[in-house]
Amino acid sequence: TEIAGFCADMFSTRGDNAAAIGIYDRILEAEPNNQNMRYHKAQALMETGDYKAAKELFTELNEAIPFNASIRNGFSEANRKVMEQYARALEENPDDFENRYEYAWCLFQNDGEAKAQEVMDIPAPEDIAQRCDYENILTKLCQSTGDHEGCLRHAAIWRGINQKLPHRATGREKRRQQK
Repeated sequence: TEIAGFCADMFSTRGDNAAAIGIYDRILEAEPNNQNMRYHKAQALMETGDYKAAKELFTELNEAIPFNASIRNGFSEANRKVMEQYARALEENPDDFENRYEYAWCLFQNDGEAKAQEVMDIPAPEDIAQRCDYENILTKLCQSTGDHEGCLRHAAIWRGINQKLPHRATGREKRRQQK
């Protein structure tokens, strides 16, 4: 593992981050909890411009190693880059709820509650899954700004909608039901 990690670091240093990521992936297949390799992979993902994947990896690292300044800084930088992508996408298509929702989450995660509230200042979506996401983020935004009545109102709506959702064990649906 040490030699493979050294080789991956060398590829990354030379700017061949795709090769480095491939090696990090092989290491992580054998050692999924190797946080050092996960961190280096996240950095390599940043260099390739895969900011969403880097953000996900930094999020996992932050859960495994809380209060680590390097991890937190990596997350913030990845989140900022992802935010820029969602902002551009939202400018191109203001009616795209998914981009709006993800952009608002990124803003919220970088202490941009006021801007996130502005982004989510839209009529409630009719789609049940989107409405669940909508109520969830409004719950979080109200909570963070001290609007306890709004928080309780949106949380109650979210809970009612969440109970009506089909329970799936995949990706976004699973995260939606756990928020």
